[in-house]
Amino acid sequence: MQLVEMQTIASESNARTAAHIEDSLLRRKYVVPFVLACIVLACTQATGINSILGFLVVILRQSGMSPAHATQGDLGVKLLQCLMTVVAVLLVDRKGRRFLLRIGTGGLVVSLVLCAVLFHTFESQRLDVKGPVQAAVNGDTLHFVLDRGRFGAVHSGRSHVVTILYSYGHGPKSPPRLTRNPRTY
Repeated sequence: MQLVEMQTIASESNARTAAHIEDSLLRRKYVVPFVLACIVLACTQATGINSILGFLVVILRQSGMSPAHATQGDLGVKLLQCLMTVVAVLLVDRKGRRFLLRIGTGGLVVSLVLCAVLFHTFESQRLDVKGPVQAAVNGDTLHFVLDRGRFGAVHSGRSHVVTILYSYGHGPKSPPRLTRNPRTY
């Protein structure tokens, strides 16, 4: 009787092992989606979105926003991200993952191209005015007059913005720059 029970237990154990091997994660039907998911995650990391979201307040402050506006911009971007995540969760059941992957990837590509064009547009109009600004420093004060004679880049009829970034101590130093305001063109 014990021999029959032991044979029954052994056959059940072998059946479970065979079923476990069939449902292994190393089967082709599981490996391909896993590899694709890893590729998508690597592309997401390569875009640097986590760094941008983590340092968004600093980025906005360095672009000339006030601390209050930079914080509001950060909050707005993160609320938009949360809202779009809810929309994606609602759409995944209706349209499927493939549709959302295509839309998301297309949106990512369009956004990155648009950001590159905007950054290039603004950065190509900047002029380094470090020398004249340093010449205007007298002790602990800065007497700086923006006139056409001093800066050949100042054209009449266009507004300009001078951003002077300064720091104390041994931190990185940013040179002052003169930027034409693109909203007045």
